[in-house]
Amino acid sequence: MAHDRSPVPHRSCSARSRSAQLGGGRRCLARNRYHVLRAALVVLLAAGLTGVGLAPGALRAASAEEFVPVSADGTFTVTGHGYGHGIGMSQYGALGAAKQGLSAGQILAFYYPGTVQQNVGNPQIRVHLTAYDGTGITVGTPPGQQQMTVTDVASGKSATGPATMYKVTVDPSALHVWYLNPSTKSWQPFPLGGSADTTGPVTFATGAGVRIYSGDGSSRQYRGTMRITRIGSQTIAAVNDVDLQSYLYGVVPREMPDWWGSSAPAALQAQAIAARSYVLAVANPSATWDICDTAACQVYGGQQLITAQGAVTNLEGSYSRAAVDATSGIALFYNGAPAFTQFSASNGGQVAPGSKPYLVAKPDPYDTADVDPNVTWTVKLSASSLQSAYPQVGTLQGIDVVSRDGYGDFGGRITSLQLVGTGGTVSVGTYLGLKSNYWTAQGGPSPQPVILNRGTAVGNFEAATAAGPGLIAVQGWSFNKANTSVADYVDVYVDGVGAGRLVANQVRPDVAQAFNGAGPYHGFSAVVASTGGPHRVCVYGIDGVTNPQLGCRSVTLPAGNPRGNFETLADVGTGVQLSGWALDPDVAASIAVHAYVDRTIAAVATADQPRPDVAAVFPGYGPAHGFSLVLPALQGTHSYCVYGINVGIGTTNPQLGCRTITLNRNPRGAMTIAGYQHGTVTVAGWVVDPDTQGPITVHVYIDGRWAGQATANLDGATDAANQFPGYGTQHAFSASLPLSAGPHQICVYGINVGQGNQNPLLGCALMTGDGNPIGHLDNVAQVNGVWTAQGWALDPDVTTPIPVDIYVDQQKVARVMTGSPRPDVAVYYAGWGSATGFQAPLTLAGGTHKICAYAVNQPAGNVSTALGCVTIRL
Repeated sequence: MAHDRSPVPHRSCSARSRSAQLGGGRRCLARNRYHVLRAALVVLLAAGLTGVGLAPGALRAASAEEFVPVSADGTFTVTGHGYGHGIGMSQYGALGAAKQGLSAGQILAFYYPGTVQQNVGNPQIRVHLTAYDGTGITVGTPPGQQQMTVTDVASGKSATGPATMYKVTVDPSALHVWYLNPSTKSWQPFPLGGSADTTGPVTFATGAGVRIYSGDGSSRQYRGTMRITRIGSQTIAAVNDVDLQSYLYGVVPREMPDWWGSSAPAALQAQAIAARSYVLAVANPSATWDICDTAACQVYGGQQLITAQGAVTNLEGSYSRAAVDATSGIALFYNGAPAFTQFSASNGGQVAPGSKPYLVAKPDPYDTADVDPNVTWTVKLSASSLQSAYPQVGTLQGIDVVSRDGYGDFGGRITSLQLVGTGGTVSVGTYLGLKSNYWTAQGGPSPQPVILNRGTAVGNFEAATAAGPGLIAVQGWSFNKANTSVADYVDVYVDGVGAGRLVANQVRPDVAQAFNGAGPYHGFSAVVASTGGPHRVCVYGIDGVTNPQLGCRSVTLPAGNPRGNFETLADVGTGVQLSGWALDPDVAASIAVHAYVDRTIAAVATADQPRPDVAAVFPGYGPAHGFSLVLPALQGTHSYCVYGINVGIGTTNPQLGCRTITLNRNPRGAMTIAGYQHGTVTVAGWVVDPDTQGPITVHVYIDGRWAGQATANLDGATDAANQFPGYGTQHAFSASLPLSAGPHQICVYGINVGQGNQNPLLGCALMTGDGNPIGHLDNVAQVNGVWTAQGWALDPDVTTPIPVDIYVDQQKVARVMTGSPRPDVAVYYAGWGSATGFQAPLTLAGGTHKICAYAVNQPAGNVSTALGCVTIRL
């Protein structure tokens, strides 16, 4: 089936089951599913439920028939899920999983459990290009190639021809090879060992791929070589012989949108591995080819598409190539053989069962509406269209769903379908031209399916028992006197409200013995959802006529207010962690907890973390009842309380406990004098603010006056890592500041962020400065055509401009004053402002010169500081 939908997810089902063609097809890439009413809804003894009140997908349906009559307007309203057969990997599901952070390996392990990865290298693959089957096939050389090598495979004879187009035609006697003579522009026989006729096959190769032409003049370019082989007395086929890696370059972007790789590369990587595994699984060495290029196998587009006018479209996406390269050689194996890795566009939230042990049915949490536009769909299906497709049915009266697979919504995917009309009953494919066979229909005057097995239902509702929190187990038997060979339906009501429709098809040999000829397959046993407390449960046999009551039973489920414990309150650095457990006896599901700080609500969480110790004390409730949440840490002393939120019959939201904690959220750290040289003192240390794992700022004061700042983002702060586990070592700081002559006190403060209430002193130290200038000769460069010495200088003893002497080749040539703006210097030496730069114009002759600068000491100190030298050659 050609893929003409766009954008891709455009298709049916790659690596798909051939049998999925029935009634409209195999589709890949799309899906959704009903929201689950109750995840705890389960089946006992493989019973099936369908209908209002059920948790869709939780209970398995069986084979009781559903008849949907045509509505008055001649249509059916069809609601369905997914796009394609749903077996194996869902491509939209792979996208969803990748967006949730799963790797390609994890995605494949979910969809193909039990398979293992193996390296298969890069073998040759033979691909049947199905669109070119016919009596003649034309190929050609790609641009830039100078010749074509043509080989008669049968005789082994080979010949090299010019860069042009070649054609193979067929008749019952032979294949005939032609080429378009570049000089005469006419077709002429191309001799292979003296003759242009051969039994074939014939291969064409250039070393850089081969083009193959369509009747409209367009062409496709394929990697590898092209083989033309006979498949009938007057029919030939094109087979692309290509290495597996190059083949996948043309498959992955056809099966999955290339642009998905920009945000979810793991999805494309999973697709590459699945496609590689699939072709190895279906390849037959004794056949003429290994695989076809359409949706019946997996879609393969080749390298380029070229219009008749010469416009070129690259068919190999960059993200897809990257995915193929990243997974080079990797395939999935099961029991030593390549895995049959079927996949489809969307499974509608429910993986369908396949033919292999690793193609298992299960809910799919990754194929969801936020990534899949086909998660749930609704369409109108006209009776007239079905009558046109199946005229033998006559005037259509309704759709008869004979059986489903029992997995997911509606009782699962349809496995057997009939159309009922005035002309009789016709068995048809399960798709009816829809996106999938995972659908249900409404029509006629009743929104519920009509039961076909007309007659009187008999049976017995034997037991209703508590099966766990919020769950009622029901058991009994029922059959229809009109047709004992077909399983009957029973409806379950709890307190007068429908809770589900079961199929009575379980083995009950006692029923067969008591009712001669009834057969043993009429038992029902399942679990339905309810709430805590006392309930009245009734069951009705559904015969489409009287629907008699089979009995009622009373049952009481666990109920009451939530229970739990607020166990720990701890300072975890960036916040305060509250942990404990909570459950409500009415339900096995996790419940909500509310956290309060100083009597004000601060957070809502779900107690769903694993607590096996709680599960051991409360059998039947499972372990998912722990909570652990982190709230912002607050400076000082505060009270934290946690409440369990009631569901069901309880009367209050009980307090699970309160705890008090006192926190110091101000920065903490230390400082030291790291060195002193040429009038510059260096202070160093570390600092951490508990409210952030990022760096914070420190401020430096000299003799009580602002002197500068630094960011504590240097590595090596082991004391910080020891005192604040998890914060790392990148919290060290170092700041160099000018120090005037004489004794000074140097103090460093940590600047608070978050909840703290002060900028604490990290420490002070005494240091005596020599008062000498500091600075730097940055460069000697041409400024407006004049050689100019540039730099900065300041004297710790004064905040006014100071002199700078310039020497050229050890001769003083100029004295200039600082005063040019240097805001970069002011960042580190804030007390001296930004007017610390200097510029000295120079007159230089040709040759090599050494230019040096000296800051002249003002007014104290004993030396003029060398600011550096620069050597230039003119």
